[in-house]
Amino acid sequence: MKNIILLLLICFTTLGITPEVIDNNLYSAQLPEIVVVGNILEGYVPKKASTTEEIITLNKAMFNYVAKYSYLTPAQVYGKFRQEQGRGSELFYKHNNPFNIKGDRASGTKIYDSPEVINGKEIIITSKFARYNNIKNGLDDFIDFIQNERFNHEPSDDKTIFKHFYDNNYHTDPKWWLRVEHAKHYKKYIEV
Repeated sequence: MKNIILLLLICFTTLGITPEVIDNNLYSAQLPEIVVVGNILEGYVPKKASTTEEIITLNKAMFNYVAKYSYLTPAQVYGKFRQEQGRGSELFYKHNNPFNIKGDRASGTKIYDSPEVINGKEIIITSKFARYNNIKNGLDDFIDFIQNERFNHEPSDDKTIFKHFYDNNYHTDPKWWLRVEHAKHYKKYIEV
């Protein structure tokens, strides 16, 4: 027992902590504050889901990460993801682009055909989509993108948020309200 106490005294002294001797067998010491830092995305790997419920289970960390650093709720992030990705496209699980961000990025681009609605008609156009080295970079770019002057919005209900995206040409699909329905499903699933 004496050896353990001696070892603790040496450890405390090494850490710059001066133990207080209460009596020959009892010592007291104030330990420094211990801060544990975690990452929501630790261990997260983008994967295609088999079912709607699996989308939520597999990607909850991603939805929470975006919600933490933006004005969207996890349900709204899910609604946006679900409408953009379905159960998860190659752009998501191979190129770390969960929200179909277009354009050149430092880690390159990937060419895909994408449906767009122009003058009320759906057409297929070829677009350059951003590729990212990791999922965090893809999520951070999406967060920056939606918080720019054009799309930035106060936290709001699902319908208002998705209508705001549509009104500001974030997406061309007039079925923006489907995102609202996806967000409702997420809330129902989480509440169960």
